[in-house]
Amino acid sequence: GSGSSLNLVSTFTLSAWLKQGPGGNSAGTIVAKRVASNNWPYALFAVSNKLYLYKNSGADVSVNSTDSISATNWVHVVATRSGTAINFYIDGKIDSGGTKTLALGDSTATALLIGVQGVPPLQNYFNGLLDDVRIYNRALSTAEIQQLYRMGK
Repeated sequence: GSGSSLNLVSTFTLSAWLKQGPGGNSAGTIVAKRVASNNWPYALFAVSNKLYLYKNSGADVSVNSTDSISATNWVHVVATRSGTAINFYIDGKIDSGGTKTLALGDSTATALLIGVQGVPPLQNYFNGLLDDVRIYNRALSTAEIQQLYRMGK
């Protein structure tokens, strides 16, 4: 989609339930905003059983979770951003690596994609299943994230 409510600039939450397919994901897109080849304001990926939040405006810049996501079971994943502070949550628990820092780009000019990223040709398809993808224009609290996890269990 490309509605104005998806123009997430400084504060947001990306949330999804996922189950990786056989072989996992070397770069499986969960949610992405992309302008053109090698230019995206933000993208949430599953990479080798970790969560990554990327930005690229000519060169990749990313932060990743310290904790792993399941390679075989359904898992609830969340990334929050408030200013430059990024937090990952896996099954309602904040990542043991703590708060990361990443300045992201302006997301107003692009469509939001789920399970794939790019402008043709599309790439980095998510290998597996995605469900209940949610996008908020604010950083949810830990209590709210835990409630989402409990509701989806």
